[in-house]
Amino acid sequence: MQNDAVRLVEESTAFDGYYPLKKVTYAQRRADGRVQQQTREVYDSDSGVTALLYDLERRTLLLMYQFSASSASAPASPATTAT
Repeated sequence: MQNDAVRLVEESTAFDGYYPLKKVTYAQRRADGRVQQQTREVYDSDSGVTALLYDLERRTLLLMYQFSASSASAPASPATTAT
């Protein structure tokens, strides 16, 4: 299922080598409701990163999430899959 916050507009291959380089255009809904279209060049390495930060003083966890064009173009990624 497609996430309403991010929509893949176009994807093409810029370089087809050991690490393919893709050109990805996506539309992203901003926090204020506006839709912004951006284009990024992305190395297709099929990997991603998540950061789970722990504050010792407050004894709290903080899950960091930042939209990534490479994760959005991957099948069943958090950016394109409803949870």
